[in-house]
Amino acid sequence: MSIERYFLEDRYLPGVIKNYNFRKHQLEFSNSIYELLGGYKSIVAEAPTGYGKTISYLIPLFELGRRTIISTKTKQLMNQILNKDIPIAVQLFDKELKITKLLGRRNYFCHYRYSKFILPYADIYPDVVGWADGIIENKITEINGLSLDNDVINKITADSYQCLAGKCPYFFQCSFYNAREVANSSDIVVTNHHMLLADIAMRVKFDGNYNFDFAEHIVFDEAHSIVDIFPSYLGEELNFYAILNFIKENRPFLGDHFFKYFTTKFRGINDRFRKTAIINNQLEDECMDLLSEMDKALQDRVPEEEYSVFEKYKDTLSKVFKNDGIKLVENYGDSFSLKNIPVSSAEYFSDALFKSCISSLMISATITFNGSFDYVIKELGLENKVETIKLEPAENLISQGKVYINNEYSEDLEWKKLFYLDFFSRVRGAAIVIFNSLNHMREIGEFIKNNFPDKRLFFQTEDLQGIEIDEETVILGCSILREGIDFGGKGVKYLIIDKLPFENISDLYVKAKMDYFEEKYGNAFLNYYLPRAVIFFKQAVGRLIRNETDSGYWIILDGRVKTKNYGRFFLEVLKGAEKIEKFW
Repeated sequence: MSIERYFLEDRYLPGVIKNYNFRKHQLEFSNSIYELLGGYKSIVAEAPTGYGKTISYLIPLFELGRRTIISTKTKQLMNQILNKDIPIAVQLFDKELKITKLLGRRNYFCHYRYSKFILPYADIYPDVVGWADGIIENKITEINGLSLDNDVINKITADSYQCLAGKCPYFFQCSFYNAREVANSSDIVVTNHHMLLADIAMRVKFDGNYNFDFAEHIVFDEAHSIVDIFPSYLGEELNFYAILNFIKENRPFLGDHFFKYFTTKFRGINDRFRKTAIINNQLEDECMDLLSEMDKALQDRVPEEEYSVFEKYKDTLSKVFKNDGIKLVENYGDSFSLKNIPVSSAEYFSDALFKSCISSLMISATITFNGSFDYVIKELGLENKVETIKLEPAENLISQGKVYINNEYSEDLEWKKLFYLDFFSRVRGAAIVIFNSLNHMREIGEFIKNNFPDKRLFFQTEDLQGIEIDEETVILGCSILREGIDFGGKGVKYLIIDKLPFENISDLYVKAKMDYFEEKYGNAFLNYYLPRAVIFFKQAVGRLIRNETDSGYWIILDGRVKTKNYGRFFLEVLKGAEKIEKFW
């Protein structure tokens, strides 16, 4: 049965979408998805901006009517699918499909933690208690959008360590588990990559109580990010602050003496090691000795349910130190995480994916390198297990922009400062600046702030989605700015790429990946290092022009695009854009 009617007949898309334009390429793409998923074949697809990719896969999914999980990386796309695209698809079909979403635990109200950390202190939190009185009987309560500070949010939500699951006295009132039950009885569930990939990783690590029941299909939108997210869940990670917070929360049971003692010890370890890059023997010994001391102090002092939380921390930390993998320390300013990440997760991902579904669709606007899917397929262990679809750009959006490429390459910050001084003195218009280094971002940001006080500076740590953009707006960021935030149609005129997005070759994990690819596939630069940089570059370039009404300038300050042989791969991304020698 064909799905052409949904794109052609007036009672379907032409009658549902205002000013609908039939696009033959969209129909062909949707038909391919319908035929392949219909035969339970898995797909990896690249669909550039302008394909209407979400509708292109929703129509086949609705027509097939099978249980499906749709996963996105960004909250923006998740909300778009739930609030815009799915309502359109629903209007096209005369069938009752149950559609819901499932978020991570921290998005839901936790009765147990509320009863422990808020309710006994009602005089301190009268507004929170008043709000909770109104929702306490609800089957599912999300805390998204509540105007509460982080301290309160932490007290009324639980992460996977804090959640007592079936041992919780409030289990049958639990918002998260009720939401999970609804999701697993639904035809279509929308979730996020972190939530889903953590669950898929559990199918490798142990047989357990999974959050998602088996699905016939899984759709990964923004699928390029799977290669970075999945290994972190296949491995082990513990944020040091979580244990310190556990001590604070259990101060009434520990007493002041032990509270002060353990807090001082933790802060000492934190201060000594949070700026290191790797887990060494001294760090391991100090952490395990401290947890051993805590174990003795906690056993006879805290309730059983709280001791079970501590045991989870202890178990994870032991795995971080003992399991095979790359052992890293990741600095978060005032605290750090201890990580153990496998060098390769390819065989595990493939195995776990097909324990979670019969077939999958992985789709992204930026998933190929030099026209090939080889890099991502190798990373995910999907050789000979997927069909590939690569679509050429639907509209030549790149031709709506102009590109300036600097003739030289320099790491010199003083040279960069002179450029930004000259640039912002001469041009007007909103600008996005994407860096490769947080330190460089901060230093250049401070320089712009001091020299151009009228500029409205925004950094990637802020909520950028809702900001009003005008001619004085300057948005600065690193990898976060490359994806997930759509500035199309908002008047951004310039996108500056401060440096080609090559990863730090001295990073322990990057070096281990390079060694792995060199041994398994040969030429790690061409098979791993360069593909990642070009994909990151494609993502950055794609922030400027999102639709047929956008225009602007790409400014590439890294002259290696011109001077190095590999520069041609980056130039290919900008094929069709007019090259200019100056922009003022």
